[in-house]
Amino acid sequence: MTYMRQRLSNSSVFLMEFFRDYDSTKRGYISTHDMLRGLDGCRCFQDMSRGEKGLVVRFFSEDRPQQFKDQTFNYAVFCEILQPTNDTRVQMNNVYQRLKEELDAFNPDMSLDSPYAIQPLTPEGELRCKYLKRKLKHKITSTRVSARELLGDYDPHLNGGTVGWMKKTSKHTQFLCNLPGCISRSQYMRGMVRLAGDLGLTEDDMNLIYSKYERNGAFNYYAFCKDMDRPSSPIKFREGGNRTPLDFSGNRTPLDLM
Repeated sequence: MTYMRQRLSNSSVFLMEFFRDYDSTKRGYISTHDMLRGLDGCRCFQDMSRGEKGLVVRFFSEDRPQQFKDQTFNYAVFCEILQPTNDTRVQMNNVYQRLKEELDAFNPDMSLDSPYAIQPLTPEGELRCKYLKRKLKHKITSTRVSARELLGDYDPHLNGGTVGWMKKTSKHTQFLCNLPGCISRSQYMRGMVRLAGDLGLTEDDMNLIYSKYERNGAFNYYAFCKDMDRPSSPIKFREGGNRTPLDFSGNRTPLDLM
């Protein structure tokens, strides 16, 4: 829930809008199927596993009268906890109230005001993203391509002004997050195709990296390039003299892919 609240706080999404249309009785409850449809529709939690979504469903599902047996998910409380609006019509029991208090007391590691603000991912997402960044870092080092300069070509704040470390001459389309160090999703995709080259990153891989560095609807390439500039941790090998490391899936992979 901490991950979900922080992800929403960095976006322009109003979560309630993705569930309200499924509530035919206007009582604050919808079916499990409609909850998952709404969650997928807001496109903020694409890296959550089915099991993690199921855990959320079970926590907010309640026993209801027979005529409402298919509408058991309390989306009104779910949305109020993730995006508090102080709606007095939403009634919370002690369990919900305690969860809300714990989330309210949580202090995220990265402030949204920071130019290096990043997003939390699920444990599987963090592991996969770390592996992809190591591949990209090796690619950048071997080809001597500057990720900061390549992605900075799309930054509207560097177009002929005095902002930042480089001046650009062409202008690009504005987007939701008009902050220095951020570029739009389409600009990110074009830049990453040039940056990744023949690494064979899938669309899911590209979306995962974007989700990690998303900042209010844009890609925070400042934070991405900062991570790319950090020294890589040494590669650990199996004991017994075998010099082939393991990739993300557990299969052996050549060193030039790490």
